[in-house]
Amino acid sequence: AQQRSLKEYLKSYPNAKYIDDAKPWSEKCDVAFPCASQNEIDQAEALAIINSGCRVLIECSNMPCTAQAVDILRTAKVVVAPAKATAAGGVAVGELELNPEFSLMQWSVEDFENKIQDAVKQTYDRSIKAAQDYGIMKENPESLVHGANICAFLNIAQAMTDQGCV
Repeated sequence: AQQRSLKEYLKSYPNAKYIDDAKPWSEKCDVAFPCASQNEIDQAEALAIINSGCRVLIECSNMPCTAQAVDILRTAKVVVAPAKATAAGGVAVGELELNPEFSLMQWSVEDFENKIQDAVKQTYDRSIKAAQDYGIMKENPESLVHGANICAFLNIAQAMTDQGCV
């Protein structure tokens, strides 16, 4: 964290655009990556994202969209990749770091990248399968969101059962 303004980005990428005191959601795009904070995308921002031509929204922070915003995006057929699924790479790195032998392991960049890619693919596959198991087809733009929620619920339920809480 270098604690610099995003304006600094323009020095390296002069074709980029920075607007003081403005949100980026009305800018024309195919994919949006909200990554600042929880509930940063509300109904107004969701409509701006739709009107910008966006087709996919990748949640890069913990629940950046309000429930109402997600409903609006879904209705407009914008594919929402939920934070529960998109955080899989970071979670995989955390799991690797918890391994007592992690610091002793000698992996190439390619090996490490492959492990992260495998973890992300497994999360995607599990989410889509869970959605399908509960009657939500893969083609449905909501399948990844519902599948990730179903997987999260089932994981928690299993952990509670394993701990004797249920």
